[in-house]
Amino acid sequence: MDFGAWEMRRWDDIDRAALDAWAADLMHACAHGGESVARFAARVARRADAVARFDRPQWAVTHAGVIRVFAAHVLCVPLDTLLSRPVPTGGVVWLRAEAATGAWEVVHWDE
Repeated sequence: MDFGAWEMRRWDDIDRAALDAWAADLMHACAHGGESVARFAARVARRADAVARFDRPQWAVTHAGVIRVFAAHVLCVPLDTLLSRPVPTGGVVWLRAEAATGAWEVVHWDE
């Protein structure tokens, strides 16, 4: 996600009121000048749809935000249901699409 002026800054270095305003409208706010969560999710969803067209395993090494958005999209669940699900640093999340139906499932999720 593009955090604009907040990129590479620690959360406790960002004005608390600005963080609270962003959190109040998490999906659409982009006061930091970067990308809203909705735009980020749309970008990841496009990539997820492209990956689904491959007829072979795909691997991705990425951060928790992409993992949660990708999983929400392919599992057809609201993103907010995965926002609090842990994605540990160095952890593994394994999702698999059923060959016959294309339906995705969680094979493994480190917590």
